[in-house]
Amino acid sequence: MADINQWQLPRNEAGKLLGWSNDGRGMVNKGIGEDIQEHSPNLDILAGVTPGAAGLAILAEATQADVRANLDLPVYVGTRAILKALNTDKDTVAFLKETGREGLFKWRTGDFSAEITADTQEGVYVKADGIASSSGAWVRQYDGELSLEWFGAAAYTDEALIALNGAASIDTQAAANSAALTAADSLAVFLGGARILARGQIYVVNTRYERSDGVYLIGDGVGEWEPIYPARPKTWEGTTLLFKGTGAANLTFDGITSMEHGGGWREDPANPGTYFKIWSAYNSNATGTTPATQKTFSAGVLVKENVRYGGIQNLRICNWVGTNGISDWSNQAMSSLGDDWDFGYLVRNGEYVDDYNIQVVGGWREFAHFQCATAISDSTAERNRIVRAKFNGRRGVGVRGPDIWKVTATTANSVTIRWSSEIYFSPAGGTFRGSNNVTYTYTGVSHTGTANDYTFTGVTPDPAAAGIFEVRHPSSGFGNTEYQDIYSYGLDHVSGVEASSFSLTDSKALEISGFPVRGVKFRNAKFHTGEPVCVHSHINQDIIMIDCQVEGGGYFLATPATADQTYAAAPVRETRGLVVLAGAGMSDGVNLALFTPRNAFVEELQLAPRSDLTGDTVLRPLRSGKVLDLYGSDLTSFFRLEEKTVTTAGFAFVTVTSQTCTWRYIKVGKIVFFKLTHTWSGLDIADTSAVSIRLPVDASANALFNAVVNDRRSTGINLAGVDNPYVDLATDNYLGISRSDTTRLAYTNMSAAGELHIAGSYWAD
Repeated sequence: MADINQWQLPRNEAGKLLGWSNDGRGMVNKGIGEDIQEHSPNLDILAGVTPGAAGLAILAEATQADVRANLDLPVYVGTRAILKALNTDKDTVAFLKETGREGLFKWRTGDFSAEITADTQEGVYVKADGIASSSGAWVRQYDGELSLEWFGAAAYTDEALIALNGAASIDTQAAANSAALTAADSLAVFLGGARILARGQIYVVNTRYERSDGVYLIGDGVGEWEPIYPARPKTWEGTTLLFKGTGAANLTFDGITSMEHGGGWREDPANPGTYFKIWSAYNSNATGTTPATQKTFSAGVLVKENVRYGGIQNLRICNWVGTNGISDWSNQAMSSLGDDWDFGYLVRNGEYVDDYNIQVVGGWREFAHFQCATAISDSTAERNRIVRAKFNGRRGVGVRGPDIWKVTATTANSVTIRWSSEIYFSPAGGTFRGSNNVTYTYTGVSHTGTANDYTFTGVTPDPAAAGIFEVRHPSSGFGNTEYQDIYSYGLDHVSGVEASSFSLTDSKALEISGFPVRGVKFRNAKFHTGEPVCVHSHINQDIIMIDCQVEGGGYFLATPATADQTYAAAPVRETRGLVVLAGAGMSDGVNLALFTPRNAFVEELQLAPRSDLTGDTVLRPLRSGKVLDLYGSDLTSFFRLEEKTVTTAGFAFVTVTSQTCTWRYIKVGKIVFFKLTHTWSGLDIADTSAVSIRLPVDASANALFNAVVNDRRSTGINLAGVDNPYVDLATDNYLGISRSDTTRLAYTNMSAAGELHIAGSYWAD
């Protein structure tokens, strides 16, 4: 055992080498030149070779670089500067080891001047020193997606960011990250659209990121964010774009106001004099024909004007707060909105936007998520799709289009609308679109202060001949734009105080208004806020909400028909065709005092309402005073259930000092069941005219009546000698009292004062 080492090998003998035994079963000591094969004769030949000049030159090199110049192998470089300096006659493959930018580059000959120009941060294309980009470039070898780090970005972990505690180096990196986003996006556009991967945890940025056509920015997921329950901490796993500093306020929105006189303001029933308003992009500073000035806004992420395709995925967008940027979003003692940014994510006139698993949260001063079509030619916001998202800001979600203005008068060459402090039309002339979808040109405007008229002059073609009744703007609308699996809040600050504590009004979970905002769908969406308003719906049409929930107790505002907008000086349009199916909260989650859409179907309120616990099948109108209609195959109503109490004129064609006539009726299909109560005094009983009482509903003279005077409750009518008095129609819409022989009773059969009760029914054909 002493001669065997720990690996069970024999101890090596001097002058010998270990080798396999002849039987191949183990290792033994073997003598050199005896048991071990001698070296190949080729080595002796090689030993006799005398090196030539090239060989001697190689052997004489003294440095690594000297030797490297003679080897055909990939080179490893630490920086792009070294990569640029390589001799491309020799080195055509290099591995870049620069932090964040690691990857394999190959030298490619050809004209790469366009690529070099497009790639400003050298993420994929790197120009060599002393070689024109038209002759070649270093090209990154990759498959599919771009990486944000290739362009100079670097992310922090939440622990690292907290530890830095607002150090100046963060601002330097924020600038680099912003530049990287811009550069990666530009190159992606050059490449015809691409996916940019941002797989770090927290990227601090300090300027707006503008996403281009066909570009996807993709993170690594999102953490927990629940504003309604502030004790729950916000978490930062996944990827966040954290916007630091004050955003550049240079964005404007043409043609979008609060519709000051067009029904966009609703008074709070609980606080008279306080108004809930839709959002405005204009200051209220118009004077005479001088238009209002536009407000300017900032945004964290902007989808560029008229961009189609692309999106944001698996990413949180948030604004910086406090010293370290993130901790105070979980601090219930915090009294800040964070750094000053207006919009978190803005889609302006975009189409086919495709967002998935995003959060836009924090203290956004206007909207967390806002998509709009503005008053520019051919603006559109259709077929956008936002899936699995959470929004939190002063307003969670905004869907807005440009205004409509009610026409109050026309001539052959002028159009008049109601003046507003937000009016924005150019006094020097311009164009607008009429309700007939024709574009009109005007050469000037005038303003009549006392009448609040604002008149377009020199209008062509003739607006009066066309009978236009609205002034609006060209836009393609919002058809098939869809929000699915989203959760939207108002401000719902972590401190628990309302937005008004920060001097912010009109916080809400959803605002939707404008022309032509139509066909927007919400599926499995929840609108939840502790602010006074949950949802504000003004001008829109055919909005569909399926499997949605509203909660928090705030108002759900929906605008009624223009005839019912008595609160507006120049009402125009309304909430029309709203459909709410399989939802929750409409009966108990929001305040419906201002929910007055022109027409809507809300399953929870109308079909087996949740508030009805009898187990009966219940079908009822949306609100009091509305009717229940059923239609037959010929599309005419065969059943209408309507109950009303109205006051009618009472006695007609006779002198009477005072009278009150109340008509209560229920319509079931063509049958009207009614009860009339009529009191009077000072009746001219010398008038020999037949009794005639004006009806409040339409009935032709040949309607079939079955009604009688209640002689036990009626007073002041002489029925003595009257054989079976009954009620009939003297002529269209006038009720009369007759004997069985059809002789009409006259006012001479009445007393100067009395009370008349009539009940019955008639067929209202």
